[in-house]
Amino acid sequence: MQARDYTYEVLKLVEAGEEPTREKLGLSKEDFIELLSDIKDDGLVDNISFSQAGNRKFIVFTNNLSLTRLGKELIRDKESGKI
Repeated sequence: MQARDYTYEVLKLVEAGEEPTREKLGLSKEDFIELLSDIKDDGLVDNISFSQAGNRKFIVFTNNLSLTRLGKELIRDKESGKI
């Protein structure tokens, strides 16, 4: 059985114009924030922001998300079997 590729799932939701939510992905709040933080850090999606206290992020904002060139390339590579 293959592990879920949450990054790919988020990118596909953004591509379809849907807002990714932790409920859609079945993730805890902490795991969802970490996932979106990684996606932002990797430069795959634009317009992800966070509210934080100190070093701890506790709210994620996903208004008007759009795929970057890298995000589009990751989808293409995944769907073509390159990765």
